[in-house]
Amino acid sequence: LINLSGLLFDHLTVSNASSVLELQRDPAQGLWQLTRPVPARANNQRLFESLLKLHALRVTRFVTDDPKADPDAFGLQTPALELTIANNTNLLARLQFGKSPTNDSTQVFARRVGFNAIVTVPRSQLEPWQGTFNQFRDPYLVALPTNVTQIEIRSAAGRDLHDALAS
Repeated sequence: LINLSGLLFDHLTVSNASSVLELQRDPAQGLWQLTRPVPARANNQRLFESLLKLHALRVTRFVTDDPKADPDAFGLQTPALELTIANNTNLLARLQFGKSPTNDSTQVFARRVGFNAIVTVPRSQLEPWQGTFNQFRDPYLVALPTNVTQIEIRSAAGRDLHDALAS
């Protein structure tokens, strides 16, 4: 459906049944940040795995390439999931995923906006994108660099952890 190899993008918008998320990649660190609904560090591992699944997503069946096809019949008028990929303010791709065909609940209708084709793709490959804000947020309190050799902890009273534990 989309080849992400060599595609330079730094913005992602994920609209699904539970939320609308916007993510932006920090050009200095190369790490993703959530910018909407609230600013937060993104779970970069989850995002990387989700992008790998999106890149591996293959069309199962071509349904129609009729430009007059009714998108509502495929659940694409108001898609259950929409992914927007951009570089700065330049839209690179918008992918929409709708309902399942009546005879196969393991598939969903999909299209790339700007192209006429409506296709089916495996529903399971889209599951990572159905997450909530908290599933895309970094679960760790602090992001530490890999070369940390020592951590010093002090209490509000100025005592170090060793002194606090000894009292």
